Amino acid sequence: MNADNDTALVSAYRKSKATVVTQKGFGLKLGSPLRDRWVTPGVQHVRLELEGISRPLEVSLLKGFWNECAEFMHEDIYEWIASQGLAIPWPSGKPHHFEMARISGTEFRVRRLRSPAGG
Repeated sequence: MNADNDTALVSAYRKSKATVVTQKGFGLKLGSPLRDRWVTPGVQHVRLELEGISRPLEVSLLKGFWNECAEFMHEDIYEWIASQGLAIPWPSGKPHHFEMARISGTEFRVRRLRSPAGG
């Protein structure tokens, strides 16, 4: 599969017990259709390149990833979302959205969506 120009929208995700205090339980939600399109069953780790962060994140896929919890979870995602100037926590049912591009089998690039006015 050629990963060139394979992009999709993903949303910020937080577990129900995630808090600003602990900064744990935050991630990026792919959803089952995107997971099935991009991630080969049996893969245990992926690499995320987050816009503005010099080193990629090595993300271990949680057991639930292959069931109903198709999210990339990593403790540094909280800090990255905050560094984009986005509110945490976000209003219920209105998560932030990002553009994710598949750059190879297990490597993805994520950037903040910008409004046409650059906001």
